[in-house]
Amino acid sequence: MPTSGAAAMADSDRDDKGRFLPGNGQSFSKNRDRINFNGRPPGRSLVDRLHAMLDDGPDGERLADALIKTALDRALKGDFRFWREILERIDGKVPQGLTDADGSSLTFVLTEAVKKQDATRNGTNGTNGTR
Repeated sequence: MPTSGAAAMADSDRDDKGRFLPGNGQSFSKNRDRINFNGRPPGRSLVDRLHAMLDDGPDGERLADALIKTALDRALKGDFRFWREILERIDGKVPQGLTDADGSSLTFVLTEAVKKQDATRNGTNGTNGTR
């Protein structure tokens, strides 16, 4: 059975790991007319379309309710992705680093562990300097 033109070209222009071979004719430098230099036109993203649908009065409210119900149902069935989304919407994302009120990094010093380690190195028992 013959393969389609795109599949045959993809097979012949790629190595065993699926990477394009040198000189395959598919690079952007040879096909500059295929490059979208302006990027995606504004207002065409899925997020923009979803916002437009949700802002559509009573229909938008029904859609929002249906989305929330579906997310809760999936979360209750154990789908971790929906749990994470729901919790992040309610409580916000978990911070990646620990900082104090002004945003600077926190430093923890384990003084008892350091004292015991120093005492062991010095040959004392770490309480009153005696051996």
